[in-house]
Amino acid sequence: MQENIKLLIFPVSRYLIDFIKISIKNILLKNKIKNFKVISENDFLVLEVRDYLQVSQWLRNCSGIKRIGISVSTSVQIRDILDMIEYVADRTIYSKNQFKINVFSENPNIISRDIEFMATGLILEKFNKKLTPFRTHGTAVTNIYCFISKSHCYVIYKFIEGAGGLPSRYIKKKIFCVYYNDYSINSIEKISTYGFIPQILIIYSNRNSLTKYLKDLRHIFLNMENKRISVKLLKIAFSFDNNVSHLNELNLFQSIIPFIDIPDVLIPFSFYTHPLYAVEKIINLCFQNRKIPWLPLLFLDINKDEFVIGNNEISNIFQIKNRFYPHPKSRNKKEKFSDRINLRNIKNVSFIMTSSNIRPNYIDNILNSI
Repeated sequence: MQENIKLLIFPVSRYLIDFIKISIKNILLKNKIKNFKVISENDFLVLEVRDYLQVSQWLRNCSGIKRIGISVSTSVQIRDILDMIEYVADRTIYSKNQFKINVFSENPNIISRDIEFMATGLILEKFNKKLTPFRTHGTAVTNIYCFISKSHCYVIYKFIEGAGGLPSRYIKKKIFCVYYNDYSINSIEKISTYGFIPQILIIYSNRNSLTKYLKDLRHIFLNMENKRISVKLLKIAFSFDNNVSHLNELNLFQSIIPFIDIPDVLIPFSFYTHPLYAVEKIINLCFQNRKIPWLPLLFLDINKDEFVIGNNEISNIFQIKNRFYPHPKSRNKKEKFSDRINLRNIKNVSFIMTSSNIRPNYIDNILNSI
């Protein structure tokens, strides 16, 4: 049987399909792919493209997409649907596994339960009843998903989890972000998946730290719809590592916030890593300068949300927190800043970003320009 591979794109909400469709077209055109076709169904998009494996890896970082299904398609004839389900089952179901056929039909002439019943019987007969249909939990289960529209049937043999969140530029609001150590990128990742447009200032102390930060931001750059990416760079004489004190962090924002020309500012503070007085002070600082603070990690739940600082596991978050927290008696003591932040040293750089770059050439271009 000749495979007719198509990608099924499932958004986090059916009401975002039009936004996702625009994002997909922009990503493909940015990577110089012109031969493709996007079809809108009720709850998902169908993407016809030649290099579907490479494209699926690009789209998994696209915000607003819940999951991507690699599927084979056929007509809506009952015999063709059953043959395609049997074809996929032969390549995905292992011996002695339980399996379940899940059919979702938007075609008024096809009833989902009838297809599930007939397909289950065919698969049991094909495997000489070595398999069992899904009945109890606790054993290995292979799920086969079949989506039937009015004119096509799609049987998925592999799912890829997407980034979730809201589509890029959905909110159409720019936000100023500062990237100065490992944990600050968590906030940038979170705010970018909510549809904001990050305007990033990278604070670095040497060439190695700048290289690392640019590599860490690569997947965020790829999610931006603009082919040309612009960032700001500021070199300082000391390192803002993960153990930077809160007073130095507050001094950093106190130096930068008054000169930001965007009303919205991203603050990478969380109650798990920052004390209450630091959170209150940074919020008041923003309001005093007529800025709107956004803290996407403020009420982070470490039992539900992913939060990794550098290579530290989530179980070590409280050890990190204890290093951040100053002793109560030392809160009134002012710590000296190693070097005065000079905003006149900020450099604006721009570069062309494409997903097809095997080696991140944009990093070399930036390093050679400073």
